[in-house]
Amino acid sequence: MIRIVVAEDHKLVRRSIRYLLDASGEIEVVGEAENGADAVSLAEQLKPDLIVMDIAMPRQDGITATKRIQELELPTQVLILSIYDNRALVQQALKSGARGYVLKRALTAELLPAIRQVNQGGTYLSLGLVERRENPPEGGYGIQGQE
Repeated sequence: MIRIVVAEDHKLVRRSIRYLLDASGEIEVVGEAENGADAVSLAEQLKPDLIVMDIAMPRQDGITATKRIQELELPTQVLILSIYDNRALVQQALKSGARGYVLKRALTAELLPAIRQVNQGGTYLSLGLVERRENPPEGGYGIQGQE
């Protein structure tokens, strides 16, 4: 069972993500946060395997919260969720320590594969973020064995 905290400031989106994860049968949602500061606090308390973190939240954004989790040297991985497909923002998220970046428009198709990939030590980028190739894989691109 993969233990996850969902950090998303919009309650309806947070509940939808939780529903999707609970229905998978392989994930246990152990906490919910509505801002980055609370996500960091829950990471310290619960030490989940992974945090599904919105990039734009009040009190502390997802990138700052991800940096803070990395500074605390917690065993928790971070998967960023965002409506923004700006490459500079993606690079900033990955430099902060995030192991993946999923576009919200692809949430239903890509969230579970992204969680599996990141949980296995890889990196995941939404299909909409990478250059298209002739026969792209279903969903996004997983990169196994990144640092």
